[in-house]
Amino acid sequence: FLERLIKFSIINSYYFVYCPYFIYSEGKSKLNKVLPYANVPNILKCNPLSCLGVLIKKENLIYEFDISLKTHEDIDLWIRIIRDNGIAHRYYKPLAYYRQRKRSLSSNKLINAIHRWIFLRKIMKFNYFKTIFYFLSYLTYGINKYFLKKLF
Repeated sequence: FLERLIKFSIINSYYFVYCPYFIYSEGKSKLNKVLPYANVPNILKCNPLSCLGVLIKKENLIYEFDISLKTHEDIDLWIRIIRDNGIAHRYYKPLAYYRQRKRSLSSNKLINAIHRWIFLRKIMKFNYFKTIFYFLSYLTYGINKYFLKKLF
């Protein structure tokens, strides 16, 4: 994982790279497809980044997780880094596995949606129209990812 992402980062002069990953749940795994780059708007709409698949050049990591946030602390960090340094780039192959547990913080989609709204309003300080836009984008992406794809 580290060897491949470091090499990819150096060859392309990227300061921030990430990879697709497999989600492992209930004895099955599926590929979590991610966008080819991460900028602030697509992080707010669908967050293609995951802590387990990110590598950031040390010189660009001048921020820390905001430990006062109970959720979305990773998204908050990615946004602050990208705002100051430009987009993050995806490595082409999945290099990690994410074990999804039924009772984890991220497994409750209703609670996540509430926290997303709070994040957009209080942390991002968006007005209602911008909050609604990003919240509806987030919901649309989530419904497609977790519900509609399972039906077909």
